[in-house]
Amino acid sequence: MQIKQTPATPSGRSVAGTLCGGAARRWLSVHEHQGPDPEPGDSELFRNIVRYSSDAIVVIDEAGTVRYANPAAGRLFGRAVNALVGRPFALSLGGKRAEVDIVRPKGDLVVAEMHTARIPWGDQVAQLAILRDITEWRETLSRLDHLARFDALTDLPNRSELQRQLRKALARASRRSAPLAVLFLDLDGFKVVNDTLGHSAGDRLLREVAIRLHAATRTGDLLARIGGDEFVLVLEDFHCAEDAGQVARKLIRTLERPFKLDGTELRLGASIGIARYPDDGSGPAELVRAADHAMYRAKAGGRGTYRYANAPHED
Repeated sequence: MQIKQTPATPSGRSVAGTLCGGAARRWLSVHEHQGPDPEPGDSELFRNIVRYSSDAIVVIDEAGTVRYANPAAGRLFGRAVNALVGRPFALSLGGKRAEVDIVRPKGDLVVAEMHTARIPWGDQVAQLAILRDITEWRETLSRLDHLARFDALTDLPNRSELQRQLRKALARASRRSAPLAVLFLDLDGFKVVNDTLGHSAGDRLLREVAIRLHAATRTGDLLARIGGDEFVLVLEDFHCAEDAGQVARKLIRTLERPFKLDGTELRLGASIGIARYPDDGSGPAELVRAADHAMYRAKAGGRGTYRYANAPHED
């Protein structure tokens, strides 16, 4: 059994904390009035509360040895209760709330919210730990966080995630006095496909476009879909301005190859605008806007090509 402990962040889920406080007070009351006992009290009612609790309840002595564990603790840690009692247990003292990652004997990971409180235990001071399995809740939060930051259709970063990651990339570029380029790509001919074959076919085509674009970029490049048939690529670690143009040409050639959808061959193109840091802007919104304007100039110039912001550049 392995445990990794991190401070819990405020979540509004204080059920386990309330339970811990109440259980600790009950426990103290039992020991204050009835004396020390290696069991959680002589009260049948209290024993049943502890025994049938869905939260894991564990008592650890000053030496760090488990003195008591209820059945829920056995389920949480994936061990028989008698395999927990008498063994060392790594928990910090202090009555703080934390989240712990528990690796069960079979290797599966459980995330638990843990509350601890110091209690009398015989002639010692022991630690009462109450743990609640929050694995599903954490997984739900993770899924919601992913949905908030990534495009549901292509699983690429969305506009807000682009802004967030681009801010970080600009900070790196500023520290290293390094160039950075933003490529704004808009599909040519996609509206015709969407209007003739329907939105479902259009969505499938966008997924195929995203797969091709991702395959054509380097590991570490930031590719995002910011809406409709618009994609943005952020380039770092390149040598000269023309490198961004070479990437743009590669993306255009990548999308010129026919797509096949339900046996139908479809052809698309792409127009790309390129904005460079720091020449064309210093912030995420400014650079994306400059690249967007350059993309419209590329479309006006005949489509299937690219243009640099603030410096007309022929393909």
